Amino acid sequence: MTFKTWIKQFKGEGTPLSNLVQNRIKAMNGKAPEISLHQFNCFVLDDIGTENATQTAFNLIDEIYLSNKPIIVTTNLHPAQMKNSDSIERKRMYDRILEICGTKILVENDKSRLQSGIDKGRRAEVILNS
Repeated sequence: MTFKTWIKQFKGEGTPLSNLVQNRIKAMNGKAPEISLHQFNCFVLDDIGTENATQTAFNLIDEIYLSNKPIIVTTNLHPAQMKNSDSIERKRMYDRILEICGTKILVENDKSRLQSGIDKGRRAEVILNS
């Protein structure tokens, strides 16, 4: 079973937090229907750390926290970076996220993206030099 299939099985929603924030802002301005978080059985917040740290973002994290539903978070940030953020807005969000996520799986030195980038660079070089 793929991760995507597993998430669908639990009616989870995998989306960057920034997309949820944008939806919430548009909904507040009457430009889009609001995504109700109550319809989901679990949450997947992808790429935490790329969104603007706003009150809206914190409110969404808090709403997910209060729902007491499972959450999966992906980020390129190390937990120490999250704990020691310079921005008070980000620190509030990250503190809540770290509290929600009881089990943390840290994958360091993932060479697959790096190798993929090197391979693509070599292919581009061959094309440019021919």
